[in-house]
Amino acid sequence: MFVIAAYHYILMRSGRLEAISKGQCREDDLERAIEELIPFLEHGLTAPTK
Repeated sequence: MFVIAAYHYILMRSGRLEAISKGQCREDDLERAIEELIPFLEHGLTAPTK
């Protein structure tokens, strides 16, 4: 569910991604967003649990 929610958040293009990244991420650059998202999700899903 986490992966789907993260992907959906990028596709919404609400302007929030640009706001919280202070302009470092552009919502119109979907390819770059996915390049950044994949390693983030991979590390999040493979992180050790408590």
